[in-house]
Amino acid sequence: MGTTKKQHYVPRVYLKAWETSVTTDQEPNKQIQGVYRLDHDEKRGHGTPITAVLWESRLYTVDFAHSYITQSCPKILADFVEQIYEILRIKRTPPVYGKLGYSVIKTKSSIRKHLSEIDQWDFFYDTGDRARKNAILNDIHAINSYLIEDGLDSHFETHWQSLLEQFITEMNSDESGIDGKSERHISMETAKDMLAFFFMMLCRNPRFDGTGIYSWIRDDILVPAFRGEPDTQSGESNGNEIEGWADDFIDGLWYAELYRMLYKNKGGHFHTFLDIGSQRLQMILFEAYGDAGDFITSDNPAFQYHSVPESKNMNGYIFPLSPKYLLFIGSGNLPINIVDMRYADRNTVAYFNQAISRNKVQTVISRCRDLS
Repeated sequence: MGTTKKQHYVPRVYLKAWETSVTTDQEPNKQIQGVYRLDHDEKRGHGTPITAVLWESRLYTVDFAHSYITQSCPKILADFVEQIYEILRIKRTPPVYGKLGYSVIKTKSSIRKHLSEIDQWDFFYDTGDRARKNAILNDIHAINSYLIEDGLDSHFETHWQSLLEQFITEMNSDESGIDGKSERHISMETAKDMLAFFFMMLCRNPRFDGTGIYSWIRDDILVPAFRGEPDTQSGESNGNEIEGWADDFIDGLWYAELYRMLYKNKGGHFHTFLDIGSQRLQMILFEAYGDAGDFITSDNPAFQYHSVPESKNMNGYIFPLSPKYLLFIGSGNLPINIVDMRYADRNTVAYFNQAISRNKVQTVISRCRDLS
């Protein structure tokens, strides 16, 4: 398992498409490999290595406080059980075991069985002497699972670049477009894999809202419910604590969603999106002309886009693949492996870049220092 503190919610392997020679504010005369980062509404970017952008500390780390999700996440449960077993039976001399009522907890199966009651355990050395309960519980409550982080890194770092290259190759090699037709026929596997990567990018973002369900649960159910839970010391509920409790619970729902995405074949938003999308959506690949400029990306690279009433009816999903290519996903009745191929002039690139910038959370990523 990993122990990475910097966890990138926009994968570095994805950002490498925008990597170029940049200069930093600290050393303006020295060129490094990186991207230009523009925060908020800045018009001039700051050169930054891709390792230093679009990450949060321990974002995908499941701490023991979220162990309640383990009933639906058996691999995380096994990870926690293994770590607790090591704390009790391997790292301590003499070894320690737990006791709950008449139950003796020495084995991994017994730890699994009584995990939800761990704060009620008492602890004893194999010699029979009582062990310090608070010290042992502190060690247990400090454990983390990096299973989600490792799964995301493994999937994206291993597969994204090869999938992108395969997708572009198939789009450019299909001869059905030679007669002036814009539709390309690619393999069903490649089409579904690209759609899956889009939905993975959507779901792994910390601002993912589960089509509004998470906000509804948080604001309309959890916060009102927690207002009825008094603080144990003051007898009053603190507003900041209530918000924190609600946020922690939503984090647990998100961890469970990411787990289903990575380690299960059905259930959750990702698999529902993918099943429905494979039947009802159609992809359009835009390739920028050589003199049209570059597509940008952002800290929210895969998003749903609603255009205002205008000549371009572009309601759907937007996913910039690289400075040269952008994927638009909208409703359609053709098989998902029939992908429309279009070319983007300067105005079209500018149109999509404005949409990308408007839908960022805070940060735009570009190959150019000056967006204008």
